[in-house]
Amino acid sequence: MTKRKYVVRCAHGACKKYAFTWLTFLRDTFRDIHALLLDTWKTSSVVFTIAVLLTAYIYYTANTRIKVKFHRKTQTCKRSSWSQAISDEEDKPGVGVGFVNLGNTCFMNAVLQCLCHTQPLVDYCVRGSYLSDINHRSPTRGDLMRVFADVVKKVSESKTKNAINPYQLKSEVQRYAPRFSGNSQQDAQEFLRYLLQGLHDDINRVKVSSNMTIRRDSGSGDSFRTWRKYREIDDSLIVDLFAGQLKSTLKCTICNNDSVTHDPFWDISVPIPEGGRTVSLRQCFNLFSANEYLDGANKPYCEVCKKKSRSSKKMEVSKFPKVLVIHLKRFSATCYGQKRNVMVDCPLFLGNISELAAQNCTGDGSYVLYGVVDHDGSNNSGHYTAKCRNPSTKEWYEFNDTRVTKATDIISHKAYILFYIQEGSCRL
Repeated sequence: MTKRKYVVRCAHGACKKYAFTWLTFLRDTFRDIHALLLDTWKTSSVVFTIAVLLTAYIYYTANTRIKVKFHRKTQTCKRSSWSQAISDEEDKPGVGVGFVNLGNTCFMNAVLQCLCHTQPLVDYCVRGSYLSDINHRSPTRGDLMRVFADVVKKVSESKTKNAINPYQLKSEVQRYAPRFSGNSQQDAQEFLRYLLQGLHDDINRVKVSSNMTIRRDSGSGDSFRTWRKYREIDDSLIVDLFAGQLKSTLKCTICNNDSVTHDPFWDISVPIPEGGRTVSLRQCFNLFSANEYLDGANKPYCEVCKKKSRSSKKMEVSKFPKVLVIHLKRFSATCYGQKRNVMVDCPLFLGNISELAAQNCTGDGSYVLYGVVDHDGSNNSGHYTAKCRNPSTKEWYEFNDTRVTKATDIISHKAYILFYIQEGSCRL
């Protein structure tokens, strides 16, 4: 147990110095005994009664008007497993808390860490703003959002640095998306998409029944009109933060007719160029926006030629989101089990992204990196961790399930999902 040196100040004089010192010592001793009892009691009603009495006593003494100032001596000591004391390093502001691994749930823990460091989303949960947006007609009737907000608040308000058990959240996710049931390893990007969709459904300001048929715009035509139609049906904080718009242009190589569609996105999957041990993120953007030729069985139908014809396809961003989530396509779609462990040089500050922007693109393309999901392993097996920047201290920490340490290399060849936020959008 850490040694403490007490200095007691009493407004009534020095005659009560030792009485207050003794009372303070008893208070701290009872607090330690109380922690032990709470960790070891099973079914004994006697032990439970003692724990309740000690809780009441600790609450009373902690709120008395005794002014006690103590200094902890720096000393290396072995702490017992039940002690909840925190080391000097953990006492520093900005150190986050980890999540308990429930059996191959590292993919979930890594994604949760990045979302728990998305400051506008954190503010929304901590303030309780989501309560007025709950959509009781959603598939989970708002339960997924409530449990998620509870996790965010526990992370934000944690005082002990003890790892948080996300069991209830996993249960709600499984109820919403049964594919995440069981203890098998899952893809972090796929989990992120389902989680965001579930949260959106729970707080969609457009109260639509889940069994109603919704008529959506086909995506063709003007980008502003398409976006307005989209927001008439999908309107939530998740959309406010993560939703952007892609412009897809198909050009027939025979008649040069352009067919343009606009579709919403919550993340962008960018390919990694072949060759070389290191590539830049902007090279990935260039490859994403490069013309792709559709031929053979992939030829699209041309409205002018009235037949399927060879065409080029170009993808661009017509509206940037406040939070830009970039998924690096490391897993080969053609060769099972292959993963591209190429180092992608991702800047901490992402300036104007002209490589992705379409003409008349809306939204500011200047972003700051605040979260990274890493994957270590192959397509068949592996482990997910997260690196996140604390919004207050600007320091980076690595989250490996329950283990939290200072991050050294922010970007590595393991980077899989990148979380960027627009400058000036850190708070609602």
